[in-house]
Amino acid sequence: MINKRISRYVLTGLYLSIMSFSATAADDDKLKNMCMACHGDNGVNPYQSIPDLRGQSLIYLRNQMAAFKNGERQDITMSKVAQLLSYDDINRLTKYFSEQ
Repeated sequence: MINKRISRYVLTGLYLSIMSFSATAADDDKLKNMCMACHGDNGVNPYQSIPDLRGQSLIYLRNQMAAFKNGERQDITMSKVAQLLSYDDINRLTKYFSEQ
């Protein structure tokens, strides 16, 4: 019950963060910070249930984000977040995290 409530709050915060700006190159830091909220600074986090992004290949990250965006892969948070990102956002974010 508590985990679902926390997930709902996190998801709502992420949704509001994404919707509060239109992503352009100048907004990369905001997009990165949104990801870092769960995945940790530079893509490393202390939670076993949330994967680290650092060290993942660019193609792997892009494929996973595309799968979340098009519904091939499901996750209560990532599916909704990916729907809100443009493919340009996904390309910029996955490039950043693959280079960490």
